Amino acid sequence: LKGTTETVVPSSIMIPITEGLGGLSQEAMAFTILVLLWSVGASAQGPALTALAQEKAPIGSEATALGLPRAVGDGTYIV
Repeated sequence: LKGTTETVVPSSIMIPITEGLGGLSQEAMAFTILVLLWSVGASAQGPALTALAQEKAPIGSEATALGLPRAVGDGTYIV
């Protein structure tokens, strides 16, 4: 659990900070760097949240925990 928490927390903090600073940036290079940092945070967060859900799942329902992030993601496209 320690490894996933160490990934989830920094990426969860990095994403809104880079989004906020990206909206305020006036130069193309600064905006490009912020987009790259945002993409690192977003790409690290997905697998880490899935691993965290699997670790917290009750015994015998790990497969449901692995499918939950995918189902939630698909639900956002429908709504």
